[in-house]
Amino acid sequence: MLGISTSAVESDRIAAIYALQKKYAGQWVLKGSGSLILDTQLWICTAGNPGMGTGGMGDVLAGMIASLKAQLQDDIALHQIVILHAQAGDLLAHALKWPANKLPFWFERSKRAFVVSLCRCLNFLTKALWFP
Repeated sequence: MLGISTSAVESDRIAAIYALQKKYAGQWVLKGSGSLILDTQLWICTAGNPGMGTGGMGDVLAGMIASLKAQLQDDIALHQIVILHAQAGDLLAHALKWPANKLPFWFERSKRAFVVSLCRCLNFLTKALWFP
């Protein structure tokens, strides 16, 4: 999208996300360890774990962004959705007491459990938004 290599993006992720916003406008997520979120300002997500680097987790995040923004629009910010996704992964890893070196293996086989953890986080979010 920027016409540069992946290694160039990875060498300066902050410059890359600003370049994406400058070139295409809108809000951006650059997923990875320390996911970057650029909406009205730059956010760095410090939640999450190595197991979230498995195939399909980015698809889950994209689905969350699409569905929650469609439903809640301005009542939920992009960075809140990214953090919610990461916290659901952390909740699942903690609940199942997975060793860090086995997380990718188990996440790949436990996407259903991830969705259950995500639903628990969403239930908490819903109560926080509508029943303060």
